[in-house]
Amino acid sequence: MRRLEIADAGKRGRHLNRQNSESHEHTAHRPPLDKAIDIGAIVARVQMERIQRLVDQGVAEGATCWQPSIPVPSRGLYFLPTLLSNVHPTSVVAQQEIFGPVLAAMTFRTPREAVELANNTVYGLAASVWSESLNVSLHVAAQLKAAWSG
Repeated sequence: MRRLEIADAGKRGRHLNRQNSESHEHTAHRPPLDKAIDIGAIVARVQMERIQRLVDQGVAEGATCWQPSIPVPSRGLYFLPTLLSNVHPTSVVAQQEIFGPVLAAMTFRTPREAVELANNTVYGLAASVWSESLNVSLHVAAQLKAAWSG
């Protein structure tokens, strides 16, 4: 799954702080069939190493990495929920599917710029639009190149 968040530049700090604290509060590493699970184990060591490589590359390309200080199970492969802020549109973490608990965040100044950023990828399985304005949300969602938008 590719998680890309594009936040309004004027509200960026408040929004990213909320995302970071929510990832800490709602994270629970539990057995994979537990219905209350938030984050499960990574399926294979090779995928765990790929996630870490992509996050490291994103940071090398200028992203800021945020991870909570929480315990993870000693058995199994768990990757901490990760928020990458200040992501450049050409960064590997904005262009590649990571398939891990990683959110890449970019800012925009206008809804048109947000649409351009969101559509600037070969991936487009799903999109989610969050806004304080329902009209803006519907207008932006209609312009996204994704199989599903909500």
